[in-house]
Amino acid sequence: MQFLIMNRDQMKDYKCDKTHILISIKDPDTSDIEIVKRENCFGHLNLAFHDFDKVYKDYKIFSKEDAKRILVFVRLTVPVKIEVIICQCEAGISRSAGVAGALSKIINGDDKAIFRHYLPNMLVYRTILEEAYKMGMNDNYLETIIEEDLAKVDKMEVKKHKNLLGSKKKYIKAILEALKNELS
Repeated sequence: MQFLIMNRDQMKDYKCDKTHILISIKDPDTSDIEIVKRENCFGHLNLAFHDFDKVYKDYKIFSKEDAKRILVFVRLTVPVKIEVIICQCEAGISRSAGVAGALSKIINGDDKAIFRHYLPNMLVYRTILEEAYKMGMNDNYLETIIEEDLAKVDKMEVKKHKNLLGSKKKYIKAILEALKNELS
């Protein structure tokens, strides 16, 4: 899965030719961002919280409920052949990077690129990972989705492919590899 991190200004005329979803974060006291509806955008989630990683009186910080909203949104849209998740916040540095980093860790099993180029809000990052763990969305999330889908398809077909590769795990790894190649 590819992740794009953008700021408020970049979203005014963003372009993404791949199928994508958008997670948009704003300060609670600012207006909603105007986003032009794109044909290949399969969902848009709006959130509002301040960019703090500690509790401060009179400020809305990222919550477990915010994390659950993101995870449910992703869980419902990613299986629809989404290629890119765009995360946007006011500056495109901290909150959106926290979301992108956690989702990259969950979906891709790796968050290094996000931490190399951005300064993720660690409250956002940790809260999403904690809630994902509670929901069963861990590092093997894509493997779990594929395994659930395999349970729904023709058992003889799955058995044939599984036997060719030696195990169900190897079959799932081959599917993941094919998906990565297709998305590249």
